[in-house]
Amino acid sequence: MKKLLFALAVMLFAGLASAASAPSWTDRARNAALEIVGRCDSRSSRWEGGGIYSYCETSVLRVLRGSAGPTLVVRQRGGEVDGIAQKVSHVAMIEPGQTYLLFLGRDDSGSWSPTSKGVNPVVETPDLGETVDGQPLEEIIRELGSSN
Repeated sequence: MKKLLFALAVMLFAGLASAASAPSWTDRARNAALEIVGRCDSRSSRWEGGGIYSYCETSVLRVLRGSAGPTLVVRQRGGEVDGIAQKVSHVAMIEPGQTYLLFLGRDDSGSWSPTSKGVNPVVETPDLGETVDGQPLEEIIRELGSSN
C-alpha cells in the first residue's frame, strides 16, 4: 500500500512539475510576426550554402496574428535531396497533408520560418475536435487572442 501511495505521489508531482515548466502559448508565440493555422500541401527540398532546406507550400486556413494571403511558403532547415537526408535536432519538420498551428518570423533570406516553438501539429479527436498538445485549438486561439 505504501508503494502504491508513493508511486501516485511521484506521478502527481511529476505531472505538476511538467505542467509548471511547459511554456504558455503566448510564450511560444512571443517572437512570431505571423500566427496561422495552416495545412502543408507540398514540400520540396534543395541544397543551399552547404545545407538542405525544405520549402512547404502552405494553405492558410486561419490567420491569428499578422497578415497573410491564402497561401505562403514556409522554409525550414533539414530535408532530403537525392537520397541525402539532413535533420536538425529539436526541429519538427512540417509534413505534407498535415495541419499545424504555426508561429512564423522572417529569416535571413526573407522567407517565413517557424520560431523555436513554432511548429505545433493540429490533431483531430472525436471528442474534442481539433487539439494541439491535447488542448482544444479554440482555447489556444482565445489565449493567443487575449495577448495580441
